[in-house]
This record gives sequence, structure tokens and C-alpha cells, in this order.
Amino acid sequence: MTVAKATSSAREWLQAQKIGAPMSHPTMREPKMPPIQSDVTLCNTDAAWAASTQRAGLGWHFNTPEEDINREGSRAMENVSSPLMAEALAMREAVLEAKRSPILKFWFRTDSQELARAIYSKTYPVELFGVLMDIEYLSSFFQFFLCLLCWS
Repeated sequence: MTVAKATSSAREWLQAQKIGAPMSHPTMREPKMPPIQSDVTLCNTDAAWAASTQRAGLGWHFNTPEEDINREGSRAMENVSSPLMAEALAMREAVLEAKRSPILKFWFRTDSQELARAIYSKTYPVELFGVLMDIEYLSSFFQFFLCLLCWS
């Protein structure tokens, strides 16, 4: 009797739902690209990930337009769980490198839409939580810190 009542109530509830109506999800607006100021150092980050070996290659490139300074770095890491984690680790390594410099204004750019969205919205996937919290903490050491998606 209890199972029959539960089944009947469940069917009734399902029929009351609007079938085919799209669920509304809050839309997150992408930030507008600010103009690049001459005293802001640009940093592009990228990563490559090999599923077969769980290894990642991380890279970053700093460019200070005002002083025509170009610096870059790279690192290989093992036991990286996904391409998204590799992108996040590349960003963290770049931010750590930036913190070691005397420059206090940085614009970090990634080609990973998922990573940029997570950082911008502060909605950290469980897998990336620790790495993104590190980036958030390190960002407090800069006068200007921006992290956005960059298509080029």
C-alpha cells in the first residue's frame, strides 16, 4: 500500500511538471575586456596534458609592453588528473612566478574558457578548489590582478 501511494504521488508530481520547458539557469555575463594599460604586464598561460601518462606541460609568457620585457617559463608535472587541472596548474605557476617579481600589475590570460569562468565567478569545481584558492590568495599581493579568457 505504501509503495503504491508513493508511486502514484510520484506520477502525479511528474505530470504536474511542465514537460519540455527549459530549466532556467542563471546566466553569467562574461566580463568586458578592459583596455590594456601600459603599466600592466600581460601573462599568457597554457598547458598540454597526456591522458596516457597523466603528465602535463605547463607554460607561461610575460610581456610588459611599456618596458619591452619578455619572460617565459615552463614546467612538467606528473599525476595531473585532467586538461582543466593542467590549465589551472599553469595559471598558478605563472602567478607564483609573477609574485617573485617586483611588478605589481598583472593581467593573466588563458585559453581555457572553463578555467577563466571558474576564476571570474569564484565558483570553484571540487577538482580545482585547492589550486584556485592558491591563485585567489596570491592575487592579494598585486595592485592589479585580472584573469580572463583570451582567444589569441
